Amino acid sequence: MAVLNCNLEVLRVVCGHPVQAHRAGVQTSSQVYGATIPSLADVVISNSQPMDQDFRQGVKAIANTVRAMRPGGVMLTCIRAEQGVGVFGLANRKLPVGRKALKLLAPLILYLVPHLKLKGMGEEDRFFLYFALQAMRRGDLLVYAPTILRKRVPTCLFVTFVDSPEAGMAIARRNSPAKRQCWSSRTAVALIPFCPIKF
Repeated sequence: MAVLNCNLEVLRVVCGHPVQAHRAGVQTSSQVYGATIPSLADVVISNSQPMDQDFRQGVKAIANTVRAMRPGGVMLTCIRAEQGVGVFGLANRKLPVGRKALKLLAPLILYLVPHLKLKGMGEEDRFFLYFALQAMRRGDLLVYAPTILRKRVPTCLFVTFVDSPEAGMAIARRNSPAKRQCWSSRTAVALIPFCPIKF
């Protein structure tokens, strides 16, 4: 595993026993990218750069920062996705239910994910499905990805695509846990300018 900086330069390479090597890489990544936040945020704004080649890579910005969001919060992630969706089977699949039903059924589906044997679904798709269901349960996931064709958007039910960062912020103002109060200095917002990186 290689730990990279925001310029995609190698900071450290770890190898050996898979668990020990992974832990060593996580420790380095935490030292470089880790930050203490005083509390969970009502709104998390994250950027997938430099992991922004495609949507599949950009999702790492959600995966690596979703725990900074308060349950019921809102996350706005910006993903350049110059090469579109990428090789991402699950994002290209039409699911048999809509977003609301998927979010409602997520607690039940989570227990089934390890045992699902859907045609064409590999381990990576199974992992993404598990992660996406967990993230959906935590809060609203908004994505600004201007290069993703709108005709592809309906197939990816795990996130809501927005037309601009401003549109995403308008939704965040309406849907954040602080919505009953007007946004003020008490509204917790976390800004994460670079995606934590590890391979």
